[in-house]
Parts: sequence; structure tokens; C-alpha cells
Amino acid sequence: MKIAFVRHGETTLNQQGKMTGRLDVPLNVTGHTQAAEASMLLDTSFDVIFSSSLQRSLQTATVIAERLNVPLVVENAILERDFGSLSGKTWEEINVELGFDAKKADKEQRYDYRPFGGESAEQVRERLTAFIGRVKKGHHQRPLIVCHGGIIRMLHHAHQNEVTPIANASVHEFDL
Repeated sequence: MKIAFVRHGETTLNQQGKMTGRLDVPLNVTGHTQAAEASMLLDTSFDVIFSSSLQRSLQTATVIAERLNVPLVVENAILERDFGSLSGKTWEEINVELGFDAKKADKEQRYDYRPFGGESAEQVRERLTAFIGRVKKGHHQRPLIVCHGGIIRMLHHAHQNEVTPIANASVHEFDL
């Protein structure tokens, strides 16, 4: 089954280079524009949109759902990875706190933010895999998922795609 994923539009924390994680921040002005532009690029074959419950994803998904006139389902299994107390910090600040290149570990899906009240890559992988299984067993033929860069990066990594920066409001399709 082909499933398309859209990263949410830009937030102020994205603009500042800070890891948002589970902080529930809204889109900024640029993010609203990006959501509208992304909605115009998508074809009309989608029959449902699943969105993370975090504002930035839900705002992006709402714009898309209104344009495509499809139902919107909120799904916590596609929340961004949880950085715990590291949320709201830059990679440089996180690297200093951890004493190693955390950004590299994150890109390689070797992260573990549990000591900081967050999640490990394995925990995120488990909830994402379970969610995809439910979507595939569901009655929708062409789902669109609006979520976060960390979730999309994990899918690229699982498919051995070269992972470049995942731009806000970018579209990624996977054969799952």
C-alpha cells in the first residue's frame, strides 16, 4: 500500500533551529503558507487524513483536509519523538549536555532520550509500526498522514533511503 506523509509547516522553534519534540507549538505565518501550498500540490485521490494531535500537525492537516474534502482522524501514535527535557534546545545545546554528537545518533536512529523523560528510537519504531499495521488493515484505500520530521526520517531510514533534511510541509511517499 502506498502511503503519503506530509511534514507539518514551520513553527517558530523550527525557525530557531530548536528540537520541538512534544512541545505543542502552533504554526508560524510561514507555516500556514506552507500548509496551504502543500495542499495545492497534493492530488485529490486521498480518502482520509491521519494527523498527530500536536497543533502544528493538526493545523497543517486541517488546511489539507478542507481542500481535499476528506475526513480528518487524530492519531497519537504519530506524535513526534519525545526529547523529554531536551525539548526546546538546539542540537548544539543537546550535544553539550550529552557529551556526544546527538544529531548524528538521531539521524542514524540510535537515539535514546529516556534518561531525559523522552523516548528511544525503538519505542518510536514500535508505535509507528503498530499504527501502519492498523492503517493497512483499515478500510481506507489512500491515506495521507500529516506528522513530524522524526517520524518521516524513521521511515526513510527503514527503507534505506538517504536521509536529507526533511523540509517543513514536504511530501514523502512510501510503499508500506
